[in-house]
Amino acid sequence: MFLLHKRLNHIKIRLKDWNKNDFGNIFVGKKYVEIKMQELNQALIAEGFDKVKSEQVDRNHQEWENLCKHEEIFWRKKSRVQWLKEGEHNTRFFQRSTMANRAHNTISSIKDNDEKIHISHEDIKTIVVQYFCGITQENNSDREQLMREVTNHIPKLVSREDNFNLNKRVTEEELSEVLKEM
Repeated sequence: MFLLHKRLNHIKIRLKDWNKNDFGNIFVGKKYVEIKMQELNQALIAEGFDKVKSEQVDRNHQEWENLCKHEEIFWRKKSRVQWLKEGEHNTRFFQRSTMANRAHNTISSIKDNDEKIHISHEDIKTIVVQYFCGITQENNSDREQLMREVTNHIPKLVSREDNFNLNKRVTEEELSEVLKEM
């Protein structure tokens, strides 16, 4: 038994070293990448667009997303280990907490616009559908007036003559003249 315990401790130490050397500290790495991205973004804002710095920002962003995935996996595994460790003795506790969460996340009643409470599944479904249909629809006449109000504040930079010239068809002769100039 002593020999098994000693071997398991040795394996534990080796696994920790492997984890540290291959993955490093996820949280420190994530913070480092965030600081680096912030510095690069500030440099881009101050100095203007630079293709090299923009590519560095993209690479850092990909690395940051990768670290976020590793962090999520870390926390998922850690919670699973906790559940496995405590689950043997507390199975009843975990079942009750799961049932409590399920009950908490269930809509058992709902109020309509008139403050009347409905509890049947069909009524709840109808009220939810009506609510979301109502917020996704708009009054077309109000939209036209709002569009006019917004567009009145946009300065007109293209004259009617310029607009006409931009929309007229290009003839073969005009096209050949432009190509000759290039």
